[in-house]
Amino acid sequence: MLRPERSRAGFEALLEHQLDSLYQSGLRLTRNPEEAEDLLHDAVLRALAAYDSYEPGTNFRAWMFTIMMNTFISKYRKRMREPAIPLEEAPEPQAADSVDSQVFDNLLSDQVATALHEVPEAFRAAVILVDLNGLSYRDAAQALNCPSGTVMSRLARGRTLLKQTLRTYAIEQGLLEKNQP
Repeated sequence: MLRPERSRAGFEALLEHQLDSLYQSGLRLTRNPEEAEDLLHDAVLRALAAYDSYEPGTNFRAWMFTIMMNTFISKYRKRMREPAIPLEEAPEPQAADSVDSQVFDNLLSDQVATALHEVPEAFRAAVILVDLNGLSYRDAAQALNCPSGTVMSRLARGRTLLKQTLRTYAIEQGLLEKNQP
């Protein structure tokens, strides 16, 4: 008899519990609600196609974040190979009035969200996985397909960049004196 997590229904139940967290991570990675939905959709499809490869008793959340990060990286690399759209053919930017963007805006203050978006992708991914999603260094390393030491290094650098950006903002707003640490 199959254990509950080995059955398709059990696997889907595990997956359903992670959807919100995965979407929020996708939103932070892509910075776009539609792209985050596409990323989540692609990651879920890949997970469902490979559900037999999930080892019961291991960290399902880390397994899913690994799939999502690999999907994100694949999409990013594919996009880098595509020719740029000429400016006159580019679609008009849409207003950020969607419910998804409102939810994202409420999760992080505007300044923190802006600072996070300024952090280079590799460092931002480490901050998102460890600080915002609570993954361990080991699980984040698995998701990013790199050693734990690299995750720790990227996380430290990402945190430093966030701190510098937020410090600059605080000084500009008069919330902090320039000579304060």
